Amino acid sequence: MNTGNVGKFAFADCSNLTTICIGMNVDNYAFYRCFNLQDVKIDDGVERIGDWAFSDCSSLNHISLGSNVKYIGEKTFSNCTAVTHITSHAQTPPKCSKRALYDINKLNCILTIPIGKIVAYRSAEQWKEFYFMEEFETGITKLTSDKSTVEHYFTIDGKRLDKLQKGVNIVVMKDGTVRKVVMK
Repeated sequence: MNTGNVGKFAFADCSNLTTICIGMNVDNYAFYRCFNLQDVKIDDGVERIGDWAFSDCSSLNHISLGSNVKYIGEKTFSNCTAVTHITSHAQTPPKCSKRALYDINKLNCILTIPIGKIVAYRSAEQWKEFYFMEEFETGITKLTSDKSTVEHYFTIDGKRLDKLQKGVNIVVMKDGTVRKVVMK
């Protein structure tokens, strides 16, 4: 649950930051011109990154976006020419405002995304410009509860099943939680 935002210009021109982990939405210009910032981790509680939030962070090398990031503002990563790796945990590519990822060298930067989402990212504005995309598996667990707590089983592409099948399954529990389960 978000309790607030990293405010407008909150850390602008801060030369001491090298690594940050953010658990709140990020306002416009929040980390503007943090020249020594190298690594940014946006946690799962963040949905929005404001305009120019990391603009002119010229040493920024790695960006990790949480699973709930839905929006990246205008020129958020402008002049971030040192970025070599972006990891997005979002199942749906975050919507990018005008030139959000513009100055990132998409011919050299590696974009790592959840497995099975390459088509979505290859179709999304600005994300589709990345030349190197690799997938990683997320959230796969061993089902430890008994069958009486299971509401439905689905294939990874959403087809309803009567029981678990070999491979990756989506399991909807009676309490409303959803799990990815591997059946060997």
